[in-house]
Amino acid sequence: MKKVVKILLMIIEATGKKKHRFKIYPWMLWLLRQQFYKQMQWNKSSPWQFSLEETRQIYPHLTSFRSFVEKNTAHF
Repeated sequence: MKKVVKILLMIIEATGKKKHRFKIYPWMLWLLRQQFYKQMQWNKSSPWQFSLEETRQIYPHLTSFRSFVEKNTAHF
């Protein structure tokens, strides 16, 4: 199962709301292609790295995505 589908199912389960789908037209992707390319190149070359465990030690109040959705149901 794709990650996007898993996230969508988790949001539906946590909120009880079904999200509306929206269409992305090919011409929209064409307009954004250069920016997408720049972003992907930057993502590949970023010099910083971090581990999830180190982040959790520094920011113990950070939660899972599911608990975030449950706490902020009105925004989903």
